[in-house]
Amino acid sequence: MVNLVNVKTKSLLARYEIELKGSHRKVTERGIKAITKKIKNGIEQYKL
Repeated sequence: MVNLVNVKTKSLLARYEIELKGSHRKVTERGIKAITKKIKNGIEQYKL
């Protein structure tokens, strides 16, 4: 789980979760790419 927090206001902006099915390297890589994309989109959405 990842929390996106506005550090200036100390408020929670978004919470992201990714469920991985398996422990293979490719599964982990896909999960990392998916959560990274969500974080980047969240940062852009809440940019002031």
